[in-house]
Amino acid sequence: MVRTRVKYQEETVYARMKFKISDQALNELNRELNRMVSQRACEKCVDKDNSNALELINNCCSSEDTFIHSHMPAMEAIFRIIITNGNKPTTISHIYETLQDRWVDPNNMWLPTPAKLYRMLTNDMYYGIREVIRNRTKKHQITTETTMSLN
Repeated sequence: MVRTRVKYQEETVYARMKFKISDQALNELNRELNRMVSQRACEKCVDKDNSNALELINNCCSSEDTFIHSHMPAMEAIFRIIITNGNKPTTISHIYETLQDRWVDPNNMWLPTPAKLYRMLTNDMYYGIREVIRNRTKKHQITTETTMSLN
């Protein structure tokens, strides 16, 4: 019973952690967010102006059933979840729920736990996904968000 409670509390802590795609991390990887996002455009949008690919994806492509599906790798699905969220800081809880709704299928019921998702995201070396760290200053009680890079 105690072990189960500790495991639940640990999963709850991970579920609240936030991640986004870091421009700095992508620059270090010699990648560019707009190009990576535009490569995921649906057939209707592939020939459109991709100057703001995030907006294009959110207005059309992300609603397609094929945008996130069970045959793609977990990290690709996670990348697509974050870009459908406008690359705003996205909680592991939201990622988990979206994977459960759109990625898992009856033939493959495997779904990484929030703790496993955290490990996957913090070890990302391709998509530029980084944890959003919240810093609070006691003097002004201002909250700022920064992304943590591996380098």
